[in-house]
Amino acid sequence: MKLLSTRCVGLIGATALVCAVNISSAQFTDNYVPRKTHSELSKALINGLESQFEEEDKNMPVSREVRQINFERRMRFMEKVLDGAFIKDDYLERYVEKVLENIVSHNTLNPYPRRVLILSSPHVNAVCYGQGIYAVTVGLLGRIENENQLAFILAHELAHDELGHIRTRIVQEADLDLEDKARNQTFRIISGKVIRDEIDEFRKLIYDFSKQSRTNEMKADSMAIVLLRNAKYNERASFSVLDILQSPQSPRYDIGAEIFAPFHSSDYPFQDHWLNARLSVYSKKYMGTFLYSADSIDSHPNISIRRKALQPYISNQIPQTRHQPPEFVRTVGDIAAFETLESAYKDNEYDLALYHALQLYSRYPGNVYVVSRIGRILTDLYEARNSDRYYNYVAKYTPNYGDELKLINSFLHNITQQELGEIAFRFINNRVHFNSNEKSHYYLSWKISTLTDRNEQVMSIAEQYTNRFGGAVKSYKYQ
Repeated sequence: MKLLSTRCVGLIGATALVCAVNISSAQFTDNYVPRKTHSELSKALINGLESQFEEEDKNMPVSREVRQINFERRMRFMEKVLDGAFIKDDYLERYVEKVLENIVSHNTLNPYPRRVLILSSPHVNAVCYGQGIYAVTVGLLGRIENENQLAFILAHELAHDELGHIRTRIVQEADLDLEDKARNQTFRIISGKVIRDEIDEFRKLIYDFSKQSRTNEMKADSMAIVLLRNAKYNERASFSVLDILQSPQSPRYDIGAEIFAPFHSSDYPFQDHWLNARLSVYSKKYMGTFLYSADSIDSHPNISIRRKALQPYISNQIPQTRHQPPEFVRTVGDIAAFETLESAYKDNEYDLALYHALQLYSRYPGNVYVVSRIGRILTDLYEARNSDRYYNYVAKYTPNYGDELKLINSFLHNITQQELGEIAFRFINNRVHFNSNEKSHYYLSWKISTLTDRNEQVMSIAEQYTNRFGGAVKSYKYQ
């Protein structure tokens, strides 16, 4: 895979890597260009994935039900590839592939091709699809702190693969026919034809299935420690990354209420009551239904249980081996942080997107991309504020939100449409934020001025745009 940019061609080794890092780091100060994604044009990737899925299919039982489940799973995955769900970026892909290669090369594992893809999702997660196919989210890469933590995550997914957990789960699903049984049970409950014994029997079936999943998670954890030790990664990083998984939306850089500083101005001061906590019912954790208990159908064990189970396997030796250069790792983390914002924005999770945008703003206040995304989020929310569409952008219930993210959510629920308009207008037109070379800033200024009936500003910004770029600002297509 090509790691270096065209400006670094001809350089080799560490010098080339430093060049690549410096280019990317300099870019963050002023601007950021969202990365491209894989598509139907990624022929080599698609062919490789198809080959791996075909090999997996050969190792599956010949049962029609098993083959059908596996085929549908394979089609869903390939649709995600074709729909642009996976990011195509040299830095991100090389980083995770290098960690994967290091773990594999230092352990005796099944001899088949392996690859790890970067899923465009703001949520902290990693997945094993079986037969050497793994994925980590940009949300995960932007949240973890070092390569040792990533190594544990990948080693855990490798362990699922080596232990055959994906194949076992598919066979269990086919044997139990869970999907049809769940559909039939729901219909019988709605129609009033179900009896208590049937509910108890189905509940036990689901609980046993979930219990097996939790057992497999513990097995994958313990094997991951062995894989880490052999590859000379710090085993104790497993504890710190488990803490991250326990609070996936907690910030990597703690800012607190100061995160709202960009929305304060002398002529329109930030109001404390905008951060008033919402009713506790909105953040209450799900406890299950009359049919299931939530802790009994969870596929993963409690984090504290996982930590306790891992403790006996952890050695006291901390390897001194340095893997990928720290500057490169930090650059990858920054790229992932920007892509986390981009994925949340594209998914219309605007409270989450604003949270990540303001996190980035605290480190890169002059970044054109960050300012533009914040301005667009505020403008879109202004338009939707007094309609049901607002809840398509801002979550009503927040059971898994961290403290800072809850503040963002409360702010967006407490603020009125008029207040949103004032903040959006002042933010984008602040001379510290507004970049006279950026078309999107002119467009956002024109848009919020139009929405808030600032006719003189509308005319002025339209004229400035035409004089500078030609054409009409209202014809600009925001990306």
